[in-house]
Amino acid sequence: MDSRFCAISQFGKHPKFRKEMDIKELSKTLKSWPSLYYDISYCRYVLLPYTVAGLYTLFVIDHEEKTVKVFDPKPIDDCWIHRPCKRYFRKIENISSNYFQARRKAGCQHGFEDLFVWKDDDIEETPLVDSILSGDVVLQLMYTFNGTREAKLMYKDGRTMRRRLLVDMLTYEGNANQDIIPEKIRRYLRMIKEKSAPKI
Repeated sequence: MDSRFCAISQFGKHPKFRKEMDIKELSKTLKSWPSLYYDISYCRYVLLPYTVAGLYTLFVIDHEEKTVKVFDPKPIDDCWIHRPCKRYFRKIENISSNYFQARRKAGCQHGFEDLFVWKDDDIEETPLVDSILSGDVVLQLMYTFNGTREAKLMYKDGRTMRRRLLVDMLTYEGNANQDIIPEKIRRYLRMIKEKSAPKI
């Protein structure tokens, strides 16, 4: 999934100031992307990026194991050390309500339990000095997660992450403006991408 789910749900606003949510629009976030076809009813994992005030967290919903795993680039405060999942109590509650409403509207056949009663799995902490990079980190975690192996961080410094993201965007085949990039530069970008491809 992308961050539209979080934006439409208005998680960053106080409940008193949220507009009425459009469930139909929210359900569209569960539909297939143009280059990727799937039926959300049969997906074991749903990767949900959660953003508030420019800081990102990744929630992985496992429908088979009935667990919610949290990948958080921000360091965990000492007060949450013994029960870190309590830190995400409100977020999981918000996600649960909206996620299952969207699933019903999208025509999913099963899986309407409350996420809140599922097992909250261990927090995978990937602390950063600069929390502004949390969005880049969540993108990396989504890219490396495949269900059979823990997601892992490929790059931890901001400069490398931004450079990698720029090269990926410029070489992406679906880039509508790719034709205006001269062929020599495109070839050079492809070489950079192949050379710097991480070993996963």
